[in-house]
Amino acid sequence: MALMEEDSRRRPLSTAVLLLAESERLARDRGRPALEEAARCALVDLWESLDLSDPYLWMDGDANLPSVLWEASRRISPEAVNGQLTGVLAQEPDLVLPLVVGCAPWEESRQFDDWSLTGIRRRHRELPPWFPVDAVVAAAATVAPGVSKEVVNEFGETDGDDAESLLAQVLWLADARATP
Repeated sequence: MALMEEDSRRRPLSTAVLLLAESERLARDRGRPALEEAARCALVDLWESLDLSDPYLWMDGDANLPSVLWEASRRISPEAVNGQLTGVLAQEPDLVLPLVVGCAPWEESRQFDDWSLTGIRRRHRELPPWFPVDAVVAAAATVAPGVSKEVVNEFGETDGDDAESLLAQVLWLADARATP
């Protein structure tokens, strides 16, 4: 239990979350329901202690922030995480660009013939159920009206993975979702 408390304080945030999630899994696999519940509660407590309106949370360079959001959605619900993020953007629309970047998963580019790594970048290929699509679209209209969906090709690709390119990918996916 002391180790879980220590893990809860680790940073970056994804380190704490992934260590607690692994503690929960190990306890479950080893038939230790009390420890499994303690790890699950530590994860939920950690999530509930976060100030999602803190810009530092989104801009601290935590490359695994999408994992934090997935783990939270598994413990609480995708709808609850979506609702919390929606509330944050309603109160702080200026967080839309950092949030879009922080929520973007990483992808690797590889050479076709030998599979050697040629690059790593963030990319929104799909929008998870916890992602606040409607709130992002609304915030983008006021905060980043110059971001155009036109820079996204017919496959949802952009040349870059800067905040505006990632927002353009989200807007393209939101458009595709709305168009049957």
